[in-house]
Amino acid sequence: MKINKYIKIAAVCAGFAFCGSVFAQQDSLDIAPVLDPSITGAVSSTTGSILDKAPTNILTETFYGRLPGLQISENMPDLIFFGYGNFTRTIRGLSSINGSPLVVIDGIIAPTQYVEFLTPKEIESVTVLKDAASTAVYGIQGGPGVILINTRRGRITDKRKVEVYADNSFQQMTRTPTFINSQQYAEMRNQAGYNDGLGAYSQFSQASIDKFAAGDDPFYPSNDWYDMFIKDVVMRQRVGVNVTGGNQQFRYFSNLNFINQDNVFNITDGDPNRIYSASDARPGTKIVSLRLNMDVDFNRYVSGYMRLAGNLKDQKITGQYFAGDGSIQPYSKIFYQPPTMFGPLSPIIEGNESVSQQVMTVDGLDLPVYGILNRSGYSSIYETNVIAQTGLKGNLDFITKGLTASAAFAYQLYSRNQVEFYPAIDSYNPVEYAKVVRGDDFSDHTNFSLYGSDINRTMIYKKGSTFFYYTILSGSIDYARRFGASSINASLSTYYLSQSKEAGGYDYKVLPYKKQVSSLSLLYGYGDKYYLKGDLGMSGSSEFAEKYRHILTPAVSASWVAGKEDFLKDNSTLTALKFRASYGLTGNDTYDSDVRFMYTDNIRSDGTENVRANPDIQPEIIKKLNIGVDFGLFNAFTIGGDFFHHRTDNMLIRLSNKEPELLGTTLTNYPLANDGAMKNTGFEISLGYDKQLNENFRLFAEANFMQAVNQIVKFGEVELGSGYPYAYRVEGYSFGQPWGYLVDYSNGNGFFNSADELSSYLSGVTYSFGTPRVGDLKYIDVNNDGVIDSKDIVPMGYTNRFPQQEFSFNGGFNYRNWEFSFLLQGVNQRSYFLQNEGFDESLGKGIYSDIHLNAWTAERYAAGENITAPALSLSPTTNHPSVTTPSVRDETIAGATDYYLQNGAYLRLKNAELAYNLPKSVANKLYLESCRIALNAENLLTFDKMKLKSIDPEVGKITVFQPFRVYNISLSVKF
Repeated sequence: MKINKYIKIAAVCAGFAFCGSVFAQQDSLDIAPVLDPSITGAVSSTTGSILDKAPTNILTETFYGRLPGLQISENMPDLIFFGYGNFTRTIRGLSSINGSPLVVIDGIIAPTQYVEFLTPKEIESVTVLKDAASTAVYGIQGGPGVILINTRRGRITDKRKVEVYADNSFQQMTRTPTFINSQQYAEMRNQAGYNDGLGAYSQFSQASIDKFAAGDDPFYPSNDWYDMFIKDVVMRQRVGVNVTGGNQQFRYFSNLNFINQDNVFNITDGDPNRIYSASDARPGTKIVSLRLNMDVDFNRYVSGYMRLAGNLKDQKITGQYFAGDGSIQPYSKIFYQPPTMFGPLSPIIEGNESVSQQVMTVDGLDLPVYGILNRSGYSSIYETNVIAQTGLKGNLDFITKGLTASAAFAYQLYSRNQVEFYPAIDSYNPVEYAKVVRGDDFSDHTNFSLYGSDINRTMIYKKGSTFFYYTILSGSIDYARRFGASSINASLSTYYLSQSKEAGGYDYKVLPYKKQVSSLSLLYGYGDKYYLKGDLGMSGSSEFAEKYRHILTPAVSASWVAGKEDFLKDNSTLTALKFRASYGLTGNDTYDSDVRFMYTDNIRSDGTENVRANPDIQPEIIKKLNIGVDFGLFNAFTIGGDFFHHRTDNMLIRLSNKEPELLGTTLTNYPLANDGAMKNTGFEISLGYDKQLNENFRLFAEANFMQAVNQIVKFGEVELGSGYPYAYRVEGYSFGQPWGYLVDYSNGNGFFNSADELSSYLSGVTYSFGTPRVGDLKYIDVNNDGVIDSKDIVPMGYTNRFPQQEFSFNGGFNYRNWEFSFLLQGVNQRSYFLQNEGFDESLGKGIYSDIHLNAWTAERYAAGENITAPALSLSPTTNHPSVTTPSVRDETIAGATDYYLQNGAYLRLKNAELAYNLPKSVANKLYLESCRIALNAENLLTFDKMKLKSIDPEVGKITVFQPFRVYNISLSVKF
């Protein structure tokens, strides 16, 4: 079934929109949305109980589809890491190439954005602020949008409330690679050699292929390395308890949570040459999280609070777990090991003990998977993360009614200490252990030799640490009062942030950051129908020189609650109607790198010059317009929509095409300047339904749809010369616009299908990056100059950064003691190139996937069979041209052709839950307030148009973990 059909279904279900939620949701869809008349901005909200339906360790993963306008993209689906880098978050797409949403926890800025340790059990609500009316008060940090997280607080109760809960999850990857057995591998290698002109059996003899097919000789193996090293199912356990209670003077909430997370890799027990135990190196993570929230009323005039939260993480990983590019090495290297490779250990060879029972590899593979997992040592990582907040609030009614004043202090400390044990000469030399390769003659059972000069070393010890911390001082004066039909809400606030963090993870590069933000907000309401709101942020950042350090971010917004007018007041059909509009400025002081003090040259004490200065650099200013409407029908439906337009005219970019005096300076050291411009336009639509149909049955549903399309208006780009059909490669396009070569499909399949066809083509056209063969892709000479080169690349598809369209549909029902809910989530208008492993078969010793099984051959073409890949080759060909994509972040794409352009759209059954609540009469007999048993699942089904079915469309690569499917059973008991 085509993905577009699902998109249309989601869009139709959405109908009209819902700006994210001027409808204040008390428990998402568990209680009918209520229109809040005083909200003039664009927000969306959900609750911790809804987020807790997702059986995951990572807070951000619970946000999928629950917060309209918030886009989540998974970068690294690793079960045990769940920290920095797992996810990228944006709100309403991109309005600047810089910055990410600000995170605020219990009203306090969390500049590190490290919130993954928070658990849904301790969260009351999460709210996303999307327009200027909501974010202008955050000044220099509000431009990318704001995520508010409010944790649970104690309540006045007649007795203490205790909840004990436990979960057990079964996890497995949603996609697994196609196993290419040794017979298939050998035949494809021979075919590649034949295509390269080396003859029919240049790689493997027919006798060897027959031996591989028979499978009865251990010296002719067919190793499924994925099955050997990756577990079918991984376990995760969670147990916890929370306690809440209080009275008029003192209220409290506490939560203690423990998680034990296993890892997908198999560690071999009883390795003959490992000098440490398997249990020491077995990857996994244990986490203990604690939260304690206390509120106290000292007297009628003074109250205070204290919030203390933190976690301890004990993590074990193999010694060479992470690669320099952030990928998981034991997983990515699986695809570089051919099934014909003997192993994982060499056989016992009498008289040659040096190569006996050593780690097997092949030429060019320095990190075989078995060696990474069993011979490279291990690391023990201990992380501590603590957030402490405390504050006082004074009731100043004795001065004037409705006046209050408050002050707060917050502190966060994160530290990561790593102890490494690995075999090497010393701490400055790489990991060493003996590796063995096999000769080409498989009939010789002793044809094994050492690979390289590495030998088995004794273990050495090394320590390392990283950290960051910040402190915040804040204060506010608030006034809320009603005068007849008029109401006034005013707030004057300020906060000071002092932050220290490491640059690039090095503790000797600790960099200070300081920010000051003050704000004034005034909301006037009349008759609970008309609201006018003004906001003004006044902020400064140490990122900039003193004369450009401070900015003003004003915003104005208004709302009209037409549903309360006399002509609609008692209307039983149109039960609510509200119009909203806002316009204002927001700011951003973040450039996505470790560049600091951008207004001064970065020159080291040894004379090394790094990033050059621009003393006139300023914070970015993002202009935001939002127009919205929200209405309700029949006291059951909530419908709404928002149109938004954002523009940044002083976006921070590198001066890569200007300043002649910078000649001799490397591109990465060019100064930054406010020379970029970007716009972002879109809309949100939504439809909600919530109805108690009878005493026992309640039905609820909600559909959301968002489109956000950005365009780089200005980038200081130099117009390309003659011969280029496209004068610009960045300006006028979306951030991350794919560029590549067009395949000529005029002959029906886009390949050179005969020698005559190839010869005819080459008589008038040449390739600048090699010579094509029969069976290779045929490209279009776009500019008709007789050469296929970089002048012929064209824009194709959609941005590969974030999808331009997102949608979700969630719903369910309650019947007596049963509950059922589900969440569908998907994206559209997203493209990327399939490249490198799994597509370019010339890498390593041949990395084949299911698409190569039907690669072009003359026989397949003559028979009219389905062809899924160009002709195979042992070395790089013109089928995978390397293109330096002229994007904002220049990157080299191998295989940048529309043949390998992938439609990244998908529709996913993200979550489903079935729960049963023990009848109260039964629970009370057991001295319980309630008992709930639930079965829930994550990532159950995915519909997509991927060419390679072993790759998830969200991840887009074969060499990284695919998203995990999770089946979870949970028990919650309250007493």
